[in-house]
Amino acid sequence: MGDGDDADSCDWSTGTSWFEEEDREDPYPPERLRAEQTAAEADPAYPTQLWWGKRAADRRYRAATGRFMPTHKAKRRSIWEESLH
Repeated sequence: MGDGDDADSCDWSTGTSWFEEEDREDPYPPERLRAEQTAAEADPAYPTQLWWGKRAADRRYRAATGRFMPTHKAKRRSIWEESLH
């Protein structure tokens, strides 16, 4: 696998290796970071809008992959299934 997959190559306390790999795959230049910070400073509701967008995207992903169910139901179901075995 890739260089970042080796357990010894990742500093789990800081996530450095993971962050570097993510930055290579989806770069976030300083200009873009400043633009997001400026938008958050200009509109206090902006972070909330981003959070709701993330939540909606996560729900769409779970629905598309067949994993759409309440968390408590998923936990209850897995415990119930364990008791059957």
